[in-house]
Amino acid sequence: MRGQGYDGAASMGGNFNGVQAYVKELVPTALYVHCAAHSLNLAVCNACDLTSIRNCMGTTRRIYDFFNTPKRQTVLQTAIADVIPEAHHVKIKQLCATRWIEKHDSISALVELFPAVIASLEIISEWSHKETSSLAYQLLQALREPQFIVSLFTLHKLFRLSVILCKTLQKENIDLVEAVNLAEDTAAEMKALRVNAEKTFAEIFADVTKCTETHEIEIRVPRITSAQRHRCNVPSNSPESYYRNAVFIPFLDGFIQHLEARFIAYKYILRGFQCLLPTDPSKPPSTDHLKGFHVLTEFYSADMSGSTDNRTCEINLWYRRLCRLQKTDLPKNALEGISACHAEILPNIYTLLLILATLPVSTCSERFFSSFRRLKNYFRNTTAETRMNGFALLYIHRDLTPSVTDVLNKLSLKSRRLNLRLI
Repeated sequence: MRGQGYDGAASMGGNFNGVQAYVKELVPTALYVHCAAHSLNLAVCNACDLTSIRNCMGTTRRIYDFFNTPKRQTVLQTAIADVIPEAHHVKIKQLCATRWIEKHDSISALVELFPAVIASLEIISEWSHKETSSLAYQLLQALREPQFIVSLFTLHKLFRLSVILCKTLQKENIDLVEAVNLAEDTAAEMKALRVNAEKTFAEIFADVTKCTETHEIEIRVPRITSAQRHRCNVPSNSPESYYRNAVFIPFLDGFIQHLEARFIAYKYILRGFQCLLPTDPSKPPSTDHLKGFHVLTEFYSADMSGSTDNRTCEINLWYRRLCRLQKTDLPKNALEGISACHAEILPNIYTLLLILATLPVSTCSERFFSSFRRLKNYFRNTTAETRMNGFALLYIHRDLTPSVTDVLNKLSLKSRRLNLRLI
């Protein structure tokens, strides 16, 4: 065992009593990697703790719950066909906590269907049913708040960057180097937006203004007092500057901070592996890279062969081998590096690349949670452990499903009144 990955629960990833701590006592080289997909989801959740952003996502969730009935959904679909017939979405998507992609899809769908949602709520608010019409009116007023619209378009802008990272981290063939590089690229792109905050938010605010003018909503600044402590109280001379300083910049800064904090542990793990996949092999490995390489080989000394000098010669020959490749053919991840490395000529480099490819990136995808509902649904809550393990094996190894004859022959070994054995 050379790698173990779990989510961030204390029972699994705890430093003292977690599963990973007990495993490392038995196998010290089994590095623990916090699931990158869970890390990104936690970074997004922590960044959304900003009051205006949190309220926006809560309203979005309530909008989905409100229209999640056949009668109201029919009203929404009719409004979509009348107001925005060219829309790609046909309904609002759920803002689910365990389906990470749906955070992004839910915001995107609401931005596109916003005119139809407003029209539907106006119709439903005039129904004779008191409870339904009152709730529709409350949601309509919440959607017409300038702070909600600004927060919605801000989320839409930044979620378009993080959704690429979210989808990539759930791929089966991604390694830790590629995941960290993509996370750093995403953070760098957000930092570029932060440097050009005025220009970036001006584009967002232009979309907000277009939306508010269409629905005759006045963009106003909330009342500001010198003793205000329970909401944002930044000074401003215009609505654009107020919402830029009150919503956009704090959310963007929090997103960058939590993203870097969640992925800093991966950099520590990759400190010795970075020299194996250089971007410019024409330059010999630096002193820091060689130092990290020797620390890495000492850590995996049981897997290495030869002396320290032999390993240094291997890394130098590995760079020479990479120099002969075209720039477009340089390995970008561990799997490509394994294909380019000769196991007999450079055995230690090949072994380290195998270990790098073994280290887990994500322990599960968002479809993992849906699989549990297939294995153990709400009508089978008495499923015991043995039966659950059997269902899990059947689901995982779907290409090895046993035949009906094998199942009947297995059941016939138990004492039964009926003779189930097939002749």
